[in-house]
Amino acid sequence: MQHLSSLLLLFPLLGFLVTGLLTIKMRGSASGIIASSTVFINLILTLVLFGYVSATNQKVETELFDWIKFANISIPFALTVDRLSALMLLIVNGVGLLIHIYSIGYMKGDEGVNRFFFLYESVYLLYAHFGIEFQLPGPFYRMGGCRPLFLSAYRILV
Repeated sequence: MQHLSSLLLLFPLLGFLVTGLLTIKMRGSASGIIASSTVFINLILTLVLFGYVSATNQKVETELFDWIKFANISIPFALTVDRLSALMLLIVNGVGLLIHIYSIGYMKGDEGVNRFFFLYESVYLLYAHFGIEFQLPGPFYRMGGCRPLFLSAYRILV
């Protein structure tokens, strides 16, 4: 179960990269199907994680790497999922999947459909992890962490 929370970060990133790299080569709604499938996989993983956290009433903590390591001090970059954050993940991923599916039909026949899904995946990448608690030093996360950096990169792409 510990690696499941890290996979929740992987699939939105994978969808972003695949739709971004193959934007020019895809035809029709292929980018929408790829983007929706990564969100669907994320929703399935969230359902499994929600079932586990609800049944056992335990938090799932995953340490990804050491954020700061100096002498005897070690601050890990870790993810924590409890019942409330798992519920939030269900809401975000469920609504995200519905928006993706609706967008496939709405953008059908539009020449900018691949670019739309690439940009939409970048936004989804920002918000797909809203339910996961990042165990970071308090001031860094309260200031928004890496989000302002990513938003500035997003503005360059648009």
